[in-house]
Amino acid sequence: MTRPVVYGALLILCFLLQTTLTPWLLIAGVFPNILLVFVLTFAQFRGSATGLVLGFFSGLLWDLMFGSIVGYYALLYMLLGYLAGFASRLFFEYDLKMALLIFGAGDLLLGLTVYVTLFLMQGRFQFFAYLRGYILPETVYTLGVSVIFYSIFYLINNRLCSLERKKEGYFAG
Repeated sequence: MTRPVVYGALLILCFLLQTTLTPWLLIAGVFPNILLVFVLTFAQFRGSATGLVLGFFSGLLWDLMFGSIVGYYALLYMLLGYLAGFASRLFFEYDLKMALLIFGAGDLLLGLTVYVTLFLMQGRFQFFAYLRGYILPETVYTLGVSVIFYSIFYLINNRLCSLERKKEGYFAG
């Protein structure tokens, strides 16, 4: 019961940071995607099911507040969370280099998908301008910020795991 409450609180905190703090930290017209880091980190720690659920709720919250199509970002974040959770089965889960690779790939994939589905479909063919002006700067900025958030989420996850082990040991004896 503790883990869902912590995840909910972290989701709200990350959303608030994403919407209130990061616009003040705007660099090159972009801000880091803290919600994506949250989803991909815990997907990497806990697997595809956790990534799917956290991605859905993170994206849905973003859709309800800022999206023009309800469910669009929920679907994207859900798929990215699922893929990150799947990748965690193939690699060591607490490796920062692997996490950075997942964050970079996830942010690039998100940016490219948004371009194809929201811009290219409307006849906007300035792909390289969008790539150079938005996708790559956001990915680099997200990677820089993700080191801090990954460390915090790592500590939180370790604390939750130790609480769960204590609880299991307490009831087992």
